[in-house]
Amino acid sequence: HIGVLSFNGNKTMTCGGGGMVLASAKVHQTYVRYLSTQAKDDPKEYYHTEVGYNYRMTNLQAAVGLAQLEQLPAFLERKRAIARRYHEAFTGLPKITPMPRQEGAACWLYTILTPAREQRDSLLAALEEAGIEARPLWRPIHTLPPYEGCHSAGPLETAVNLYERAVSLPSSVGLSEADLARCTAVVTQSLQG
Repeated sequence: HIGVLSFNGNKTMTCGGGGMVLASAKVHQTYVRYLSTQAKDDPKEYYHTEVGYNYRMTNLQAAVGLAQLEQLPAFLERKRAIARRYHEAFTGLPKITPMPRQEGAACWLYTILTPAREQRDSLLAALEEAGIEARPLWRPIHTLPPYEGCHSAGPLETAVNLYERAVSLPSSVGLSEADLARCTAVVTQSLQG
């Protein structure tokens, strides 16, 4: 019933930051608009019965978003092509688990799994040494100090396991074929060595 999109600068389509809430029901649309415009019950008196936010997109951000939207089909095709190239390069290699493929997926970020954290860290170091920017998967939020004790679902082993083994590779639509080939070569060499 409700969806959320991010327009952060590293997303397939960006407005430079921020995001969008999509809602099918008018009641949800109205409530989101109310919260995103400071939840003012009386605009003259600035009276609030709920915590509101100043989350409106500027006209400049909207213009950037519309220009990006025009290019979205080409962006998506390039992202899919990058994912296909990575998948072809890494399928069958014993120390790399390529990202599962799903037809039609946007492929915003391409992530591989290594056997263990030691290989992940070694691969990240090799990529950095080659001047290739890569990242570990996001640290599970429940392991960060502000959120300790905020969940009761147990230790969440799957999230921790993925974090300790995953590497997100360069996936920008501006990634050249030469840089893509260089990245796959460094990954393959690092994990086969």
